Amino acid sequence: MKRVAIAVVVIGALFWARKRFVDAPKVEEPTKAEVIAEKIGRIARAKREGKPINPGDLKLDGTSTPLNTPPADTTTITQDQLQAALNSAMSSMTPEQKAKQRVQQLLTVWQQGSKPAASIIWATGVTTEISGDFNPRAFDDFAAEKSLQNGVQSFEVNAAYHRNDGTRSYTVVDVMINGAVYHLGVSDKTEPIFWTF
Repeated sequence: MKRVAIAVVVIGALFWARKRFVDAPKVEEPTKAEVIAEKIGRIARAKREGKPINPGDLKLDGTSTPLNTPPADTTTITQDQLQAALNSAMSSMTPEQKAKQRVQQLLTVWQQGSKPAASIIWATGVTTEISGDFNPRAFDDFAAEKSLQNGVQSFEVNAAYHRNDGTRSYTVVDVMINGAVYHLGVSDKTEPIFWTF
């Protein structure tokens, strides 16, 4: 009986050692969401740095482009094509993910000191164009409500959860701004962000 137990332990140890030291490790393929996020990140970085956008990044079909492929000529990419690619990526996101992304964009540009861009994101969620009625002073009132007229020095975007209070459907995003905890309401429609409980 002891010999059988020892044999089982030895065989188990050999299988473990083979799997651990001999077999090649499994390479995990990135998920479609990870591939799309990488492409959006590359588009945003190119846009921020004023560099040409790789047209392969505008195809959000879930396949990644090789990193060593030289970027093609991007002079034919229009703002509409870029916006269409971003809208396509956004359409596959949940309301909570969209709300967190909008709050992240708002607080990032607000912290960088670009109050006009922050007020556009706050009012409409769109960074490239203004749609509908837009009042930049309304953003000042929004900031003054929590004594944030001097801007954002630090922030952290935390949990998000969907809420329906009977009159409207929105997502609550928990944030920490300048060391204080706040709750931002992000409507499912194109409306300004608001403070909530």
